[in-house]
Amino acid sequence: MKPKKLFILLLIVSIIIAGFASCKQEGGTATMKLMLKKTDLGAKTLTPGDASSLQITRFRLTGNGPKNATFDITTDNTSVTINGLEVGTWNVTAKGLNASGTELVQGSTVYELTQNSGTAQLVLDEMVGTGTFILNIDWVNTEVPDPSLQVFLTAQGGVEGPLAAEPDYNNRTASISKSLAAGSYIVRGVLKSGDFHVGGFVDSIRIVGGQTTQGSVSISQMQYADASGYFLLTNKAGEPVRGTMTGFGTDQDSSPILEANTDKVIKFTLDNAFETAPGLRIQWFLDGLALSDSKILGKENQITANITPGSHRIDAVVSNDLLGSYGCVSTTFLAMLSSTKGALSKLSDFSTILIGKVGGQCQYLTLGSDTIVSPLPSGKFLIVSPSKSKIAVMKVVRNCLDLVKVYDEKDFPYIADIKMVRSDAVLPWIVIQDEKGGTENMSFLKFNQADGTISYCTGLSRIEGDYKINDTITAKLGDVKAIEIVGSANRVYIWDESCTILNDTRRRSMWFQIDGDKVVCSGSDIENVAFSDSNKVSFSPSGNSVARTQDGSCQIMFNEVHSRGTFGEWKYVGNTTTAPSDVILAADNCIIAANGSLERFTADYLSITSPATVTPQTVELSSDQIILDAQAAFLYAMDSASRTIYSLSRSSAGVLERIGNCKISQNSGIKLTMMAMAGPNILVAADSGYLTLCRVTQ
Repeated sequence: MKPKKLFILLLIVSIIIAGFASCKQEGGTATMKLMLKKTDLGAKTLTPGDASSLQITRFRLTGNGPKNATFDITTDNTSVTINGLEVGTWNVTAKGLNASGTELVQGSTVYELTQNSGTAQLVLDEMVGTGTFILNIDWVNTEVPDPSLQVFLTAQGGVEGPLAAEPDYNNRTASISKSLAAGSYIVRGVLKSGDFHVGGFVDSIRIVGGQTTQGSVSISQMQYADASGYFLLTNKAGEPVRGTMTGFGTDQDSSPILEANTDKVIKFTLDNAFETAPGLRIQWFLDGLALSDSKILGKENQITANITPGSHRIDAVVSNDLLGSYGCVSTTFLAMLSSTKGALSKLSDFSTILIGKVGGQCQYLTLGSDTIVSPLPSGKFLIVSPSKSKIAVMKVVRNCLDLVKVYDEKDFPYIADIKMVRSDAVLPWIVIQDEKGGTENMSFLKFNQADGTISYCTGLSRIEGDYKINDTITAKLGDVKAIEIVGSANRVYIWDESCTILNDTRRRSMWFQIDGDKVVCSGSDIENVAFSDSNKVSFSPSGNSVARTQDGSCQIMFNEVHSRGTFGEWKYVGNTTTAPSDVILAADNCIIAANGSLERFTADYLSITSPATVTPQTVELSSDQIILDAQAAFLYAMDSASRTIYSLSRSSAGVLERIGNCKISQNSGIKLTMMAMAGPNILVAADSGYLTLCRVTQ
């Protein structure tokens, strides 16, 4: 918004009325002497186009007295003497006029005029007339899939209420035209996309009788800003707002820095001219939403804010007891993530996603505690909600998720029975395990990066209980416990506790080869160690090594992978301090275990004598799930109970160093349930049904 900024006349005019006994009296008359005094204080506001329209240049004084006597005087002086008025009761009215003759403010009193009258005061405390308020709003540079605009108006001393707007969502604009009583107001606007807050504004306006107050505002989405970006600041301090806003860095004028997701203190300091104004109050707003209630303002006031990355606007609305005193100090700025490469920061959280429109009405998917999140190529995410029978492909748009494609049971009839999903941030494969019809089933799907669609692979695309390994051998799934995609070998591995081949039911690992979009079963191994739902498995980036956990054991099972997919002899590495809940092979010789703390083992498979005791590097932090970025340079460890994700760097020698932590606290229930990483973003699910989107500093 680009309002005119000027000194506003606070329309308080004191009229001192004195009757002097020393004046000569003739036939029951007396002399009334009127002393006029006005006080100017400044405030920034949106005002009528003519700056002079708010300046009182003259006064009109009228009175009705005994025997129908009257007077009507106009003056631009600060004093006027009225001679020969009848002694008795006079009703006196004073009006303040601007240069165009428009009445701005008025006041009246009843005055008993005698030959010995003392001094009385007449206060002009009532705005006069009605004016027109026109406001044009746009968000033309902000792509919002499901926009809704709300605008509110508060008269000075009144209660906030809705202000009707006329939005044109196709052109991303809205207009307001309303007749308002003369006075001072606060206008506030909020733009949303579904239940996601996009942006907003707050400003003060002044309405003058018979005139139009007009302005415009553009709402920018709180778009993500890289740590390598620079700070954009429009500081309106120094204009006639009579106050300054600080807290944006050591050099506010040239290169200030505001770190996102960190408690920051923003301070408002009054100009000296305001110090004696009566009833000073302040209220803070961020992107059109109140950060605080209205409170008494002393010389200065401060607010502590934790601001998400992106462009924002913060407003300090100030007022006092005098008429027309609403003012607004505004700063637009860019909050940036920590400059530490690899550190994780929270962007937004939500529990509903827009999945379409029916008959012009928006349809939302409300997520539950069973929500599954998984990565996809091109930085997209797969969200599966078995309880709502929906699969959604989502892309990251600035600070939130936007729908690409949604599927229901008409597309995949087994969605409600899904138990496990595995996908990859690089390869276009999705593997789903379900129990529809009371059997153990698997689906092999392909993700089309061009249009975001999901389709079945060819060949062995869907397994429902029995399936053919080749023309003569049939297998049957029994109890699948784990699925892993090994991109470097174009394979998918599964661990089945009761797989039946040729009527022989055994604990087996099996692998499927993917060539293009064709899936074939390539082989199987008999496993001697039980695999439970809580056990985890990980392949190294090369695909040459594999590690897994086992129930109740502080040892990690470690193996080599042969070229045709078979395993060698399982060896044991450890001991860890407690039984690991997750494991990652960051390299063929680097095993990282989440086991209460975080432990890193360096072990060469060929040199291991089983069992091998390897002294680990221990990082003192609590974790129960870990993920590695695509370059194996950064590790992210989730502590579900404390709802915290720790960021760690990994050196070329494999050494881990903690570089930050991200608290996932808002609306996140009792604990976190899982996380997935796609591109520079991590999506975190909680048992409350809320998802939290986080960003890795690049």
